[in-house]
Amino acid sequence: MTGTLTCSKDGLLAVVDKVSDEFERNSLFLSHMKYFLDRLMQTDISPLCPLEDGITALTIVESARLSDKRGSIVNLAEGVL
Repeated sequence: MTGTLTCSKDGLLAVVDKVSDEFERNSLFLSHMKYFLDRLMQTDISPLCPLEDGITALTIVESARLSDKRGSIVNLAEGVL
């Protein structure tokens, strides 16, 4: 895994985004686990992502996957979930 997002069009490959070389992947998991445990102990802490936002993000990801599989544009309203 290189941490690089690329886009290929007409045989040309372009870098869309790249994770910083200073990024430590494990620290991401540790910070999320700490937040989760803190929320269990302190119920007044707000969620990082409301359920509705999570569903929207998952819909976008699944639509992108379906679009790639079909080789065509997928309307988010199709209800891929």
